[in-house]
Amino acid sequence: KNGDTGCAVKNAQALLIFKGYGCGGSISGGRETPDGDFGPTTEKAVKSFQSKNNLSIDGIIGSDTWRILLNT
Repeated sequence: KNGDTGCAVKNAQALLIFKGYGCGGSISGGRETPDGDFGPTTEKAVKSFQSKNNLSIDGIIGSDTWRILLNT
């Protein structure tokens, strides 16, 4: 959720970025790099992903969001 940091956030950001949801990381060589900081841009990306996948739109990567994020 917003304010979290670390490897789990970085992994979630990498998946979101791969699926086309920008998370506010730095751009290098035309590609976004996950930064492991769950801020407002990552929260917006999560909400967009949740909306597109008919999930509860809360901006938190809970078990349902993880499941769809990993399997789509």
